[in-house]
Amino acid sequence: MGASRRFGSPSAASGKQQLIWGSASAGLGHDGRIVASTLATVAAVIWIGIFTRLIFVNMDEFGQQASRVAWYWGATVGLLASLPILVFVEFGGLTLVMSHAAVAADPYTPAEGRARANILRLGFMIPVLTQAVGFLMVRTWWR
Repeated sequence: MGASRRFGSPSAASGKQQLIWGSASAGLGHDGRIVASTLATVAAVIWIGIFTRLIFVNMDEFGQQASRVAWYWGATVGLLASLPILVFVEFGGLTLVMSHAAVAADPYTPAEGRARANILRLGFMIPVLTQAVGFLMVRTWWR
């Protein structure tokens, strides 16, 4: 993939930063899109939280317990199962499964490789840490 077609890279034709929805200078601008997207996500999370709570409190005792057990063990098993995948990708395992032509067409420097690994690690750790904080908050409240 050429440099002009990469996500987040300047467009060869316009010289403007290309984003998911077009150039950074269009519409709300880069900062406006970040704020609008974040606020929309907050609204969606609140909406999901309200309806999830309504569903849970309207379950019988056995359904509530089954939900607790499923979320606890399902989340634990899911996170543990994703660790080997994280290590495989972080240490360059994708080059083993990609064709040599695809790897040669998109070379990157060691610094870019480290940056990509850091982004992957951050993306993995955000849900782990937020789940741990949520667990500790509920555990403290439950006592």
